[in-house]
Amino acid sequence: MVKKYSIGRNPENLISIPDHPSVSGTHAYITPISENEMLVEDNDSTNGTFVNGQMVSSYVLHPADELRVGKVRIKAEQLFQKIARQAKPAGQGNAQKPQRKPQVVDVSDQFEQLRAVFDKYRQRKHQLAVIREGNWLEKLLRIIFPVGSIFRNKALEFQVQKEKLDDWFQEVYVCPNCNTHFGNMRWELIAKKKNCRNCKAILVK
Repeated sequence: MVKKYSIGRNPENLISIPDHPSVSGTHAYITPISENEMLVEDNDSTNGTFVNGQMVSSYVLHPADELRVGKVRIKAEQLFQKIARQAKPAGQGNAQKPQRKPQVVDVSDQFEQLRAVFDKYRQRKHQLAVIREGNWLEKLLRIIFPVGSIFRNKALEFQVQKEKLDDWFQEVYVCPNCNTHFGNMRWELIAKKKNCRNCKAILVK
């Protein structure tokens, strides 16, 4: 019987993506087909499953593809590697031959640079909130003139800026090795874990 593997925000998923609101609890399922093919199926997720930028309900993945669940990008090649390790029976191969430990990638230098990324995101988000909430003149004019395109345009402009900021943050605040998004978790909290939860890369020495 072919086993299905799950991807989602819940910790029991094989590919767990915690602390990211765009990812559903069990977002999608992966079913191996062959060494270089696996079927991805969206699990009626809130924000959709995408392959190479196109939304899909089901799709046959290949190692060169890019999978996106919600707004989190995952290289298909890494999925193949992880599922291959998961599916390999215990003790397979020559028992007398010592097994090499998997090489752990050190990305501590790149991860250190993400401290500034998180600080910039937090500061800019705070600035937008202050601008949004602190414009007393605009609030007064809204009371006097409740209907007006100028206010709708300003609200739309604010929303566009916020979405651009969020998109930028989701693009760059990722593991330097596997591109898994860290969600909104503070840099210091991630640093305490020392390794990426997904690929185990070294984040802090």
